[in-house]
Amino acid sequence: MVRDYLLKNPEVIEEAIGILRAKRREEDRKRAEAAIAENGEALREHPMSPVSGNAQGDVTVVEFFDYRCGFCKRTLPAMEALLKEDANVRVVWKEFPILGPVSVFAARAAMAADRQGKYYPFHLALMKEPELTDGKVVELAVEPGSTWSASGGTWRTRPFRPISTRPALWRSRSASTARRPS
Repeated sequence: MVRDYLLKNPEVIEEAIGILRAKRREEDRKRAEAAIAENGEALREHPMSPVSGNAQGDVTVVEFFDYRCGFCKRTLPAMEALLKEDANVRVVWKEFPILGPVSVFAARAAMAADRQGKYYPFHLALMKEPELTDGKVVELAVEPGSTWSASGGTWRTRPFRPISTRPALWRSRSASTARRPS
């Protein structure tokens, strides 16, 4: 009886699949929302995350990116415009090097630049580079006229932990003991 009905009305199956997909999308959205709420402070206030714009801004944008990600590169002009247009925006940059060793190398170099107070200009240079390689990262880091030294630090040899391994560390440190490295 049910089989006969479905064979005569196959659009019912299509409709049911559409409803199931919508239900799953909503469940995924709720899970993501809960994860952001649970980890919001760590996302916005982690001492190792570089910040651009107004450090005391009333709006915080958290951006996860990889220096080799084409989509990430295409969003850069919008982020630059946002920072220029709104003096109350604070952007927290989350290095998320998932596209291979060059991505990890670039993230290490960017964090070295952050320790020297030069994160944003170096970030822009890396993001605007169409074909990023290890050599290009070094070239951008030691451009003539640059005021920071990529070779003076430990960014080449220090282990880099992708952002996905850090939440346990964040929860283990109290806000009063967390310090931004100098």
